[in-house]
Amino acid sequence: MKTHLIQFKTPQIYAIVDDQLHHHYGLKKLLQNLVENSSIYFIQIRSKKLTDEELIDLIKYSHDLKQIRPYCLILNDRCDLWFSQRLKTAWIDGFHLGQSDLIKLSMSQWQELHHHFIVGITAKTDDHIQDALSRGAHYIGTGALFPTTSKEGIPVLGSERLATLAKQYSIPLVAIGGINQSNLHIPKNLGLHSAIMSGLLDNNQFIGNVLCQNYLA
Repeated sequence: MKTHLIQFKTPQIYAIVDDQLHHHYGLKKLLQNLVENSSIYFIQIRSKKLTDEELIDLIKYSHDLKQIRPYCLILNDRCDLWFSQRLKTAWIDGFHLGQSDLIKLSMSQWQELHHHFIVGITAKTDDHIQDALSRGAHYIGTGALFPTTSKEGIPVLGSERLATLAKQYSIPLVAIGGINQSNLHIPKNLGLHSAIMSGLLDNNQFIGNVLCQNYLA
């Protein structure tokens, strides 16, 4: 079990490397920059376009980067690669699951996944949050803090709602949606544990180091 890797003791940035958003920059190049040139601890790979072989190769590359410094590698959705034994347990630290992915899992599959990995769940309603708590999720990805263009159709919860959730629940809450350099301070001020960001580039230049400095200032 890899729960010892969960480090939500201080507010931090949770980076998403997305094959649709960062394809032109280079996914491996971005991962290397995140590890070498920032202190970001949580790094999630989100893939909708890569083949299974390409994704597995990217995960293995990401795992090898841990020789540079330790960090927590999360894979979005694709726990099927692990259940099919194409993904070794040692290569990945956890999974982040949306509601549509969660309902595909049997309870025994969930328990097996939860036993071996950190598992975060996207939960946008009180019912979803209660279900995540009952399952023993290690953290919750909230609904959108701000409007976002990276995912269509995501309802915006807003700062007041997320501040209420942060006071109501002790489980680590991770904000997502429209977070950028100009509003990065808001999730921390609301009492949320982390801010999920896919906007790691500015004019095709890596800014992860600048984001860390601003967020922790």
